[in-house]
Amino acid sequence: EDGIRDLVRSRGLGDVYKRQGVSDLYGVKARLVYDEERLEARGLTPGSCTGGTMAQEQSSTGEGVVSYVAARSEVELPFSGDCDVAAFTVVGLTPGTYPITVDKIALTDTRGELLPVEVAGGTVTVSP
Repeated sequence: EDGIRDLVRSRGLGDVYKRQGVSDLYGVKARLVYDEERLEARGLTPGSCTGGTMAQEQSSTGEGVVSYVAARSEVELPFSGDCDVAAFTVVGLTPGTYPITVDKIALTDTRGELLPVEVAGGTVTVSP
């Protein structure tokens, strides 16, 4: 299953977008949406399938949106297999369960062709 794994932690939460069985992956472009009033973004770490990462961009709008773009370096072969695309780390500000949504995702091969992908929703639970 592709998607965000559900994690339950009290503080210092993290979600991982995982792609299983990818073939010839070269680039990743994703956008995550979260409740900024209840969760504070602490960072996004590139996953194992972006390798040496030739280009990488992360941006947070301060409006509960994080965008991520990464590509493998020109000297690396495209990635095939199971991998983590990225790890998104947040800290809970108030107790409760909140969604983190991948509302846009594109995985591409070396020709820029889109690879098939499905997204499953995820949540984080902040304990009191």
